[in-house]
Amino acid sequence: MKSKYFNKLSSFFENTNEQKIEEIESFHNKIGSILKRELNNAKKILEEENKIVIEEIVKIDLKISSLLENVKSPKFIVEKIYDLTIESNKISNVNKFYKEKEQVISHLKQLNLDLEEIISEILNSIEEEINTELIRINNEIHRGNKKIPKIKINKRSYVFDHQDNTGTGKAFSDLIEFDLVILKLTPLPFLIHDSILFKNIEDSAIDKIIEQYSTEQKQIFIALDGINKYNENSKKNLMKNRVIQLNDSRKLFNQDWS
Repeated sequence: MKSKYFNKLSSFFENTNEQKIEEIESFHNKIGSILKRELNNAKKILEEENKIVIEEIVKIDLKISSLLENVKSPKFIVEKIYDLTIESNKISNVNKFYKEKEQVISHLKQLNLDLEEIISEILNSIEEEINTELIRINNEIHRGNKKIPKIKINKRSYVFDHQDNTGTGKAFSDLIEFDLVILKLTPLPFLIHDSILFKNIEDSAIDKIIEQYSTEQKQIFIALDGINKYNENSKKNLMKNRVIQLNDSRKLFNQDWS
């Protein structure tokens, strides 16, 4: 059906395609009809839902009215609300503190992990420095393929490994080497070695140990039984740096305990 305005449109524009315009208007009318139908359907659904909500509100109002019928004074309601508010605040604070506690615990765990990593790095650095110096001094004291002692440092313990060489002489020699390394690498002011450490160490190794003593700037105190079995350089160093020398006529005690 043609629109009543088509004739007026033709008076303004020549060669107007009235058929095309009519098709467009028909399409618009169909779209309008569909939208109207959809809107009416949506309206019905919303009206039904609104009706249900209103019914629920009425039910709640009735329950409230029923509860208030037994209340003689509004003071009861105020006190009840006050108590519930306090309880709610308590629960909120507990929940807040719990979350804060969990955050602190998590942060503390991370700090402990970071601390463990730092400690491990420091111990590894100390371990590497000691073992490097042990290699150097062991190669200077011993000839041939002597196994080099090695230290492994953990947070709560350490292991001084003699590399399966359990001989008494090698064990004491390793100990002396370790002491010399610690003296060199730390602020330790002096070192003391008793004669018992030297008894089972081969003479050539002791000569090298005395040579190490002589190069150290810090004080080293040693007790040694007899010096004639050592080389001339060792004798010279021992005689030059001796503090006390004992013999048959010069005893440490009046009583001979041997």
